[in-house]
Amino acid sequence: MLRIPQPSPTQRQLQVESGKELRRVLVVWRFLSGVASGLVLRRICSTMENAQQIQVFTVTMNKVLRTFRWVCGLAWVFPVVQEICFSATFEVGPDKPYKAVRDAATACSPGDTIVVDPGIYVGTGALSLQPQCTLRGAGPGRTVLMPHWLASDGYALHAGRDTLVQGLWLCGGYWGGVDGSPWYPCRIENCVIWGNRRGVMCSKDTVLRNCIIFSNEEGVACGPDARATLVNTIVFGNGRNFRGELANISASYSCIEGGWPGEGNISADPLFARPEQCNMYELLDGPETYSPWPDFRLTADSPCLDAGLNYAELPETDIAGMQRIMFGGKSLTVDMGAYEFYINKLEPVPGTDEAVFTWSSLQGKTYSIFYSHDLFTWRLAIDNFPSFGNTTTSWTDDGSFTGLAPSLVTRRFYRLLENP
Repeated sequence: MLRIPQPSPTQRQLQVESGKELRRVLVVWRFLSGVASGLVLRRICSTMENAQQIQVFTVTMNKVLRTFRWVCGLAWVFPVVQEICFSATFEVGPDKPYKAVRDAATACSPGDTIVVDPGIYVGTGALSLQPQCTLRGAGPGRTVLMPHWLASDGYALHAGRDTLVQGLWLCGGYWGGVDGSPWYPCRIENCVIWGNRRGVMCSKDTVLRNCIIFSNEEGVACGPDARATLVNTIVFGNGRNFRGELANISASYSCIEGGWPGEGNISADPLFARPEQCNMYELLDGPETYSPWPDFRLTADSPCLDAGLNYAELPETDIAGMQRIMFGGKSLTVDMGAYEFYINKLEPVPGTDEAVFTWSSLQGKTYSIFYSHDLFTWRLAIDNFPSFGNTTTSWTDDGSFTGLAPSLVTRRFYRLLENP
């Protein structure tokens, strides 16, 4: 069954412009086919002498040509309409229909979506996207795209016209992580671009939102006709952050080492959980055994917490599939970078046997809390515990729901589940 997805603002604009173009083409088609029909009929009728024969033949042929004209028109229009209004989803993973991202990218058509399961996907050739396609990592684990070290093409990904890239690690590109088309715009969101010679080679209009660009020889490169727009993005720990036409690079609400002009920008250390530099050659030699991989989650003292811009097209989740936006301790504002920070802590209550479990919560949600003493057997402590709102919610374990107070057990683990 064909599914009609809800279009994005960009897709809606594309539909409007394509609809106008279709109407213009159909008007021209009907005019030209009408002229051709008249010339054919006039030529045939000039050989007939009986007026009645001419009349019957003319009426019949007009019906035939009219039908033929519309059939030909529909045959031309249908693929275009299908491209605009319908889309398909291609799934990539060890147990999915496609095992390689490149195979799915080859099979898809403009407007389709490719969803890639977590894992490391090493390309054997150029990975290029069709126009208006979306390439998305499924999370919550790392979905890594990188080129093979023997491949002639040294980019992890070639973005196409009006493409959207979300939730990926783009690594090991000895030419670059992302190569944007020199003529068309593309968007890159919730991505980690790590361990490349050049992180992003900008296209005509490259938009980077909530990305992390770290440990590349060059972070973002712009040619004379290219333009880069960074929002909620962290550019840190690179050989140099920007190269090329610096006037074509704009940033706002971003964390950029050394500073950069723009509203809401900061330059302080983002305080990642484990900001490892990448040895690109070791990574290319054996990505499955490479160690250590970095952890780009923000820590509780990070200046990037609640410091981004809540823009209209903000994705609902971060690179790990966690909800955007979560209360990070200051305000209900999106964080900079690809990972949304959420409070998750357990503290003893002084002078008692109790412990308080606190987490970032959402308005109107309920939660189920489980506990375990060995991480293998989990038991339900409380179900449908109500949220305190878009802030933090706390639950006190005094032993009433877990059998014994926390101070009376050697160890106890907790697991939180957000109910639908």
